[in-house]
Amino acid sequence: MHYKKTNVLYKKMCFFLLLSFILLSTSTAYAATSPLSSNNKRYDLSGQDPLALTRVSESWSYYRSSREVIVAVIDTGVDIEHEDLKDHIWTNDKEISGNGIDDDGNGYIDDIHGWNFYNNSPDLCSYNKDGLADSKNNDNHGTHVAGIIGAVADNGVGIAGVASNINIKILPLKVTGGENGTGKTSSLIKAIQYASDMGASICNISLNSSNYNEELYLTMMKSPMLFVCSSGNNDDGGVNIDKKPTYPASFSLPNLISVAAIDSDKQFASYSNYGKNSVEIAAPGTRIYSTLVGNSYGRFTGTSMATPFVSGVAAILNSISPNFYASELKNLILNSASPLDSLSKKVSTGGILDATSAVLLAKDTAHKKDKKAPTLTLSSKKGSNQVSISISDKSSGIKTLSYLSGKHSKSDFKNGKRGKTVTSLTLKLSKGTYTFYASDWEGNEVVKTIQISE
Repeated sequence: MHYKKTNVLYKKMCFFLLLSFILLSTSTAYAATSPLSSNNKRYDLSGQDPLALTRVSESWSYYRSSREVIVAVIDTGVDIEHEDLKDHIWTNDKEISGNGIDDDGNGYIDDIHGWNFYNNSPDLCSYNKDGLADSKNNDNHGTHVAGIIGAVADNGVGIAGVASNINIKILPLKVTGGENGTGKTSSLIKAIQYASDMGASICNISLNSSNYNEELYLTMMKSPMLFVCSSGNNDDGGVNIDKKPTYPASFSLPNLISVAAIDSDKQFASYSNYGKNSVEIAAPGTRIYSTLVGNSYGRFTGTSMATPFVSGVAAILNSISPNFYASELKNLILNSASPLDSLSKKVSTGGILDATSAVLLAKDTAHKKDKKAPTLTLSSKKGSNQVSISISDKSSGIKTLSYLSGKHSKSDFKNGKRGKTVTSLTLKLSKGTYTFYASDWEGNEVVKTIQISE
């Protein structure tokens, strides 16, 4: 397991606006910036096209599909009525709109198109009197991210999203609100669990915290989704998050990709965080044109904008083969990255997202069924009642981690339905024998027993 701690700079400036995402303290920062221009033009052709820089538009000629792929956008709210998004918004067909009943029994009433975990409400976007973003609860950020991933192509308005060549469905999950985009770790964890339960394959998280949170780490580890996370920004110059981590980008997980940003000249962006061990790939993040609340459009800059480019490509790859594990999608994206000199010492691949190479690689790659059980190690110092847990599965990923008092076999855990769920990798237990159980998403199981003598 890889994790570290740091403090992330929180600063408000007229050029860059870093929005705080309160997890466990105020030492946190959003990976987004404010619009560099507030114009609402439908088309803007200045600068290099980011879809061309990443060969996204070229990849559309190699692959199109009607197969549905759900991408969760955990962020601020999303304008689900936007002209360029509404046809690509996820719908919960097990819920009846407006009847005030939790029809599908998932604990959320009228969650037709997602859930607002910030206000505990089905309302996914706030508007001002002009129908644009409400400055007291600004949902432009999530709307902008959603547009990069899945804005509708060929509809005569706005832009085309990265994954507009497939049947993309955006699942909006609001976890931040207010003027500064604050939220709670508990909301983020619930949003991840909701997205997993609702069948999302990809999860875009464009936010950062300076605090390591083990429950968040384990929640992400035990999800079948591929997480695509922003590496974060620093307007005084990007920081090396190998040395000063930011989360969730700094979590070392086989189902997580951490993304840095390049500018429109294909140079490493001065504001972007980096790290040869913690950050894996880069994508365009400077002056990106996308959807804003109220059928409007504008430019944002930040690693928040780079991240959905990768999420969109991941969705396309998932459409090619729904059987790909999250770890396989990650490897396809990283192994197809296009080398760039300015990234050689910044990200592990030394390259930028290359959608065409990723698509061609995915079409030529066979899914390999996971036949190996997770690796589970338990340790406890003599005379101590503390158990340290190490667990990994680099293929299909961890699904269940739990334990029972006494000595037990795999069958006693009833395929993970029995046992106390592990929410921390360090536990204090009373004297006695304990059996720990882990399974992966392919059904492979392992049990290990440990004796606590003190």
